[in-house]
Amino acid sequence: MRQTIYLTQHSLWQNQAAGQRLEQASGGDSAAPRWWEAPSAPAGRVVDLAAWKADNLMELDRAGEETPEPESGLAAYGGRELRRRPREKHRAALALGELAASASQVLVMGHRYPDMDCVGAAAGICAIARKKGTPVHIIQEPGANPGSDMAERLGRLPEYEHTFLSIQDAILVADANALLVVVDTNIPAPSIRWLAENCTAPLFADPVSTTKAEKLRPILGRLHTLKPNRLEAELLSGVSITDVDSAGRAAAALLETGLRRVFISMGGDGVLAADHSGQIHVPCIPGKMVNTTGCGDAFMAAIAWAYLEGTDLEGTARAGLAAASIAMESGETINPSMSVEGIRSRI
Repeated sequence: MRQTIYLTQHSLWQNQAAGQRLEQASGGDSAAPRWWEAPSAPAGRVVDLAAWKADNLMELDRAGEETPEPESGLAAYGGRELRRRPREKHRAALALGELAASASQVLVMGHRYPDMDCVGAAAGICAIARKKGTPVHIIQEPGANPGSDMAERLGRLPEYEHTFLSIQDAILVADANALLVVVDTNIPAPSIRWLAENCTAPLFADPVSTTKAEKLRPILGRLHTLKPNRLEAELLSGVSITDVDSAGRAAAALLETGLRRVFISMGGDGVLAADHSGQIHVPCIPGKMVNTTGCGDAFMAAIAWAYLEGTDLEGTARAGLAAASIAMESGETINPSMSVEGIRSRI
């Protein structure tokens, strides 16, 4: 029998029982939004997504754009389009599960003005961590924001008791076992500054964009590793980059701030890697280009891994380029071929 799930713009993956608990937590206020329902949609069967088997797993995406697997017999309504995709989001969820299983605890941070999507995503990460038996907390932004009402209501549920922490409390529960910390500039500047001033582990940073890169300027000397592209390196160093030699001068200027290592991505021209012992230009590793989305993230993950492996400057750059070449060869969010063995085979 064909089942139908109706989605509203800000629906969350909760079953009806969870919604009823939420209503009870809100004091039975009938005017409170019942966000587990879609009142404007035709009557459809309510499905407990947590009870689905893995082969019927709903792909995770932004609210209103969720797409079930074609063979599941489910249809999704809402958002701008009905899309069919490979199970890339499923693989991302599995990867998150493996990461959570290896951690001593998980602290979930959203963006500066969290909305319902943000709180819902945080709740999803909590579910993954709990499934793996890993302690988990959600760091709650202070003050009123679009997601504060939902966060407050979730906090009243038994399964979310003591889950939400203030920034100050999160600092107290964070341990000193981190081998390194990777940060990008999508988080607020005060958070980046706090990490730079208080984090004892090596801090790796991705500027993300020329606009957001300015958040890193005050703390460049406190970073261990910086991974800018050509434009971001020009902005932060003040040196115009037109070739490998000028990239080397930009790297030298960045190292003068106290930065330990810098990897300047030069697109098709490879990477200029530098530390206080020298610098080297490493050309791109050949690969079949399918989709470049995620190549920068793969590069950052690989150089973080290589650092923990004790790899030298050139080897670290090659590891980053190898991971980027694997990432670009797939149209999926995570290339199934991405692995330590795959990276080593291309270095």
